Amino acid sequence: MFRVSYSSLAAWERGDFDRALAPWTGAVIESNEYMDRGKRWHGRWEREVKKTKRAPAVFGGEPLVNQELELQTKRVVDLNDWLQLSGVLDRIDSPEFLKGGKRGIDYKLSKSNAVSWANSKQGNVYKILYPELALFEFHCLNPYLANDDPDRATMSIIHLTDKSLEDGIEWVLTIASEMRAYLENNGISLERPTHG
Repeated sequence: MFRVSYSSLAAWERGDFDRALAPWTGAVIESNEYMDRGKRWHGRWEREVKKTKRAPAVFGGEPLVNQELELQTKRVVDLNDWLQLSGVLDRIDSPEFLKGGKRGIDYKLSKSNAVSWANSKQGNVYKILYPELALFEFHCLNPYLANDDPDRATMSIIHLTDKSLEDGIEWVLTIASEMRAYLENNGISLERPTHG
């Protein structure tokens, strides 16, 4: 199976081919200050949610009491006989206002605001992995703005529908087909190497 993620597909689409194909080519993608900072913040947010049973304070601190709650949930879905999609969602919950529906939340540490992320394909891709989601929220923190800047923490909501799912599948199949063709045309195995 050829396994892709939103990150690898998005890297391919924006022309960052080394990053997109690194799992198959063995290219070393050096971690940088921004990636390391993002990992630290994500760890901090996850610990805060577990400890306080609230959303991270920087994103409003919404109480999560009496809600089903999943953190850092990984899923893998077979899309057809040659393609798998994998991903990890920061948070899934069932807020009362959704009357049994599920909400997915992705935390971002980014110069881009939440609206920019909401206009990406990520929500549609996560609808494939988590078909139970009715809403998807992007919560973005721009660490380069002052703490009291109203644009430091932004949030955007998208509704996920059957059309979202169709659009997500079409996008994933299109990009993954291009990646697969490139690897095959260059004699590179579609199986990701296993390490240790």
